[in-house]
Amino acid sequence: MISTPALTPRRAVAAATGVAMVSCLAALGSQPLSWDEAVTANAAERTPGALWWLLSHTDAPLGAYYLFMNGWVRALHLLGVAPSDGWLRLPSALAAVGSVALTAALATHWLGPRAGLVAGTLLAVHPLFVFYAHDARPYTFATLFILASTIALVRALDRPNASRLCSYAAAAIMAIYAHLFACLVLAAQAIAIARNRAHRWRFAWVGLAVGLAAVPLVWIGSRETNEVGWIPRPSAATVASFAARVGGGAMLVPMLCLVALAAVPAIRRFRDRSGDTPVRTLAVPLLLAGWALLPPLGLILASFLKQPIIVARYALVAVPAQLITATAAARRIGRRGAAVLATAFLTAAFLAAAVTSAVQQAKPFKYEDFRSAAYSVADTAQSGDGLVFVPAAFRVGFDRYLRTGHGDPGRSPVADVALQSEQSVHTSEVIGGQECDEALLPGRIVAHDRIYLVGDTLSEALDRRGGPTELAKERVLRDSYSAVWSRRFGVVTVTLFVRQRPG
Repeated sequence: MISTPALTPRRAVAAATGVAMVSCLAALGSQPLSWDEAVTANAAERTPGALWWLLSHTDAPLGAYYLFMNGWVRALHLLGVAPSDGWLRLPSALAAVGSVALTAALATHWLGPRAGLVAGTLLAVHPLFVFYAHDARPYTFATLFILASTIALVRALDRPNASRLCSYAAAAIMAIYAHLFACLVLAAQAIAIARNRAHRWRFAWVGLAVGLAAVPLVWIGSRETNEVGWIPRPSAATVASFAARVGGGAMLVPMLCLVALAAVPAIRRFRDRSGDTPVRTLAVPLLLAGWALLPPLGLILASFLKQPIIVARYALVAVPAQLITATAAARRIGRRGAAVLATAFLTAAFLAAAVTSAVQQAKPFKYEDFRSAAYSVADTAQSGDGLVFVPAAFRVGFDRYLRTGHGDPGRSPVADVALQSEQSVHTSEVIGGQECDEALLPGRIVAHDRIYLVGDTLSEALDRRGGPTELAKERVLRDSYSAVWSRRFGVVTVTLFVRQRPG
């Protein structure tokens, strides 16, 4: 017989990390940037002064991430590398790979190498997680820092010396500054800390330091609510969709069946694999439950009570805990028949997640296909054509592919009639650039016989009733132009208007 090598903790972590390198790094640049990613690209390509000007007016809670990406793009330029879509997403993908490695390490520490391999591999193919591993946004960074803070917390609970406490405080602060809603996991950690009576006062000082560091971000976030103003009021359908996405889509059903089969009380019997301390003493079951449930439940509760914030990516930080808990439940099933069934559920969950992730990454775009929209204008444009955006913020995604050299360099852009200056796209505090006064718009538009409307269709724009500038665009197009054709690219539409002739 051929003997197989024993699954050691190091091999378990390495195997899960290998799966993540395939799922999170493959085809990073195949899909065009979404609007959110285009905003990241715009912030990353600004000068420090222009970036500060932007953050002083909008998106300040993401300031730490934008500063990092600004440094990343500058480093790429110094190396002579163009910041393509794939390069912009690489930091998020690497943070995702690191998150899988830490998840596998944490599950191995608590439950053994086999459980670590399963939990890490399930995270590596989780549809929501893989989606944002291919996204130039900070959500995988927040997940990475939450995992790092959890590992630092477990070590500090075991022996709370100064270096371990400082490590935990640093990871917790970085998690909050990566994304503000990571504080929901820190609340679960605080509950677990409260169970440790021996060193409660030492952790109280750490909590005070983390809280003081987070005060500026919380204050800014409470004042800048426009960034989440687009989220609709919650309903039963939105809550169900939110739960399905956080739960992994098609993998949710087998995972729920697994947890139901295992029975939650079994989690209390887990022991630290280091052999030193019972898990009950470390309050790990309480930590896992709070970590897995507080972010999604907190977002749902806040959405019904105050501000709608039911967005699946805001709860991404909870996914590792959910997978560790499910893996732990499977590990505690002792009867042979039930264990076989649990293995079948885990296998079904893995396959469902892997297929879903592969399908979503094979799509030509995420939400908005700005690249194809820009090329459709460039392919059909004639000399003297004009271009308007409704809403104006869509310019930031379209601009990347039509105007900044990321598309075909032989394609000449049309005139952006509403923009004050091309430089304002990268210098203004307004995402998408500063537009001229609405009184000047009619004259600017009618100077062109053909106008491309990018963003909404004219009927959609009229229904949405934007600001004075957008209303002025809609009025001129409705009264003086006729639509020739309209093409949809995801949620962005390109419509060509030709000016009406008398008679």
